Amino acid sequence: MDGDSGKVPTLLIDSNVWIDNYLDERPHMNESCALVNFCCAHDIPMLYAVTSLKDVCYTIARELKRARRRMGHKVDESVAEACKMAALSCMTNVADIGTAVAQDMSDVWLAVKLNSIHGDIEDNLIMAAVERSGADYLVTNDEKLIKHSPYPAMTPKDALKMLTAAS
Repeated sequence: MDGDSGKVPTLLIDSNVWIDNYLDERPHMNESCALVNFCCAHDIPMLYAVTSLKDVCYTIARELKRARRRMGHKVDESVAEACKMAALSCMTNVADIGTAVAQDMSDVWLAVKLNSIHGDIEDNLIMAAVERSGADYLVTNDEKLIKHSPYPAMTPKDALKMLTAAS
């Protein structure tokens, strides 16, 4: 699937793409969903940094509560619990359809070293996961990360174009 080699590319999916896949109010939701669905349908490996799971769970629960407040509703204990359970379901789905890339202190070391080219430690841990996993591409909706990444990086929209052209 990768050019003439027939190799299926491995994608390391950034936390923001996973989050966008589950929240319909996010600007990149359509592209993120399309990519995840295509990868699932065509058995294209989707990797994620293990640290992404906590980002997915925390951000989705927070955004669901914010959306409820924007609609003028209170977020009581039962609503907060429902938001937490929905976020846990999304996190579990990431774990079910993706493959975790474990991280240890060597990844923290690399993330600190990458700080000189990209000053965001969370993004740097994602890049460390790319390095550790040997993924072919980093897929993110973070334009600064795409610009600064020493690894091949692209948006979900561009990844989907590449994958459909190769299939």
